[in-house]
Amino acid sequence: MGSDSSRPLSPAGLFLDASTTCQHSASGVDRVLAHYDVEKLTLAPWEMNQSDVVALREQGFSDSAILDINQVTGYYAFANRLADGLGIELEATHKE
Repeated sequence: MGSDSSRPLSPAGLFLDASTTCQHSASGVDRVLAHYDVEKLTLAPWEMNQSDVVALREQGFSDSAILDINQVTGYYAFANRLADGLGIELEATHKE
């Protein structure tokens, strides 16, 4: 993935890892989504505020889509936290 973690950080991390140079060629929509999803909601959820939602709306995301982004990201983080807490290793096909 390009991140320091053995697991992808979030769904956005699957197509845009914010820690790599690929973000420099990403579209504005991808950058806003990665910032919202990877940098804020996944890594620092306590820093989320209404301006984060407004930024997604300004890129054309509907409220329904924003809810989907939140639900998928939250579930992904939840599932990874459970797996990490139980010491479950990634399958060999998912390791870099």
